[in-house]
Amino acid sequence: MVVEKAEFELKNLKLFMENQSIIAENEKLRKKAMLLHKENQTLLSHLQNKLSQQNSTKTNH
Repeated sequence: MVVEKAEFELKNLKLFMENQSIIAENEKLRKKAMLLHKENQTLLSHLQNKLSQQNSTKTNH
């Protein structure tokens, strides 16, 4: 009975540590995704501005 309890507690600890590791990795990936999204929005904005400038140049000639 004592051995089973110790084995259960060890398995529980291992799962807890694995879960903490997954949570930390998930947080890193979430932050990376946020940065990539912001970069994508910036690039899209630059592209839209460039296209807008090209269109206004074409209509002015």
